[in-house]
Amino acid sequence: MKRFLPAFFFLIIAAPAAGQSFLPADDLVQDALNSYPAMTASRDEISAARSEAMGLRASPYEWTLSGGYTQRVIDNQFGFNEFDAQITKGIRRRGKSRLDGEIGALGIEAAQLSSTDTRHQIALELATLWIEWLSKEEIHVIDQAQVDALAASLEIVSKRLANDDASQLELELAQSALFEAKSAAANSLGDAQIAKAMLDSMFPDLPLPQHPPQLFAPDAVAEPSAWIEKIISRSYETELAKTQADYASARAKRSRLDLKPDPEVGLRTFSESNGDEVGLGVVVSIPLGGPRRSASADRDAARASAAMASFALKQRELRAAAQKDVTLAQSTRLTWQQAASARQSSEAAIARLRRGYELGDTDISELLIAERRHIETRKLEAVARAQSAFADVRLRIDSHELWIGHGGGHANDAADFHTEP
Repeated sequence: MKRFLPAFFFLIIAAPAAGQSFLPADDLVQDALNSYPAMTASRDEISAARSEAMGLRASPYEWTLSGGYTQRVIDNQFGFNEFDAQITKGIRRRGKSRLDGEIGALGIEAAQLSSTDTRHQIALELATLWIEWLSKEEIHVIDQAQVDALAASLEIVSKRLANDDASQLELELAQSALFEAKSAAANSLGDAQIAKAMLDSMFPDLPLPQHPPQLFAPDAVAEPSAWIEKIISRSYETELAKTQADYASARAKRSRLDLKPDPEVGLRTFSESNGDEVGLGVVVSIPLGGPRRSASADRDAARASAAMASFALKQRELRAAAQKDVTLAQSTRLTWQQAASARQSSEAAIARLRRGYELGDTDISELLIAERRHIETRKLEAVARAQSAFADVRLRIDSHELWIGHGGGHANDAADFHTEP
């Protein structure tokens, strides 16, 4: 029977009952993410990008109406009423309108991708605070259990002292250990309250359970390479970097087209000599340009090159991060398994020592030393389990298997802005 204890022990801690999870319900998480201020800001950024795209689709030039009136006097005798008026508008050269539409569409796409990536980061923050709270609560439960155990030991010592079967020193050692345990419990209670307050402050719309669920260690990571490719292929972060690079490239192309200024055309009418001379004509003006246009084109070309380099770097960083996610999920689970084995051995040892002390076969000093080691072993296992649980949750969030969808749909919303107005 003893050969099956380790596997049974792992099963109790590692796996919850069917349908249970230590994470909040998905619908509650989605509501909490949607109401987070950064998500509100990102939605406003998308609206701003749409408005900017509409502005780019429209011509940057407006109709300009100008005119004048003159009273001309000849030899201080004859006065003539004269006037002129004209209406003009700038015209974008060939290709500029298409690029303006493309820039607007890429701006919308970048804003949408940024919003999704923001949601990803918020989800990670929520997971961090949630697991931190559950971990601190469990540490306090462990400390409180130690208080109860040492209180029971102190009661035994007190009874023995009353029967002259224990010394005053044994009583003082037991009292000291109990006070130390109470101090640790008070400290861990404060840590748990702080963790809960942080979670409640950052996500006030997320209801917290009255009784925090217990963390459990995840299953082993199956097919690590598949998880890595999943993270890379579903990353909105690299997609955002690529879209930003495309945006910068389109701006650079637009600046090169601006090296040739846009003409301004219109109609002009005039009346002179009290209407004896009238006319209607076409007016055209073309800026001659200057070094400022060349400087702007060079600047945007450099920015496009920098954006492409940033995209290449982001690809490398993402692969490194994906490999790190998988490695942490594997290593933290292995660490927890070792800590769980240590806890199992400690549970058996402390049970024998407590029983031995009750029967008078164990010295109080030996028991108190074992109690300290046992509490540290329990805490070590709890912390290792929390780290393993978070590594697994992070892996699932980064791969968009948890809380973050991995479907498309961004391009369709921005596609209309690619067309020529």
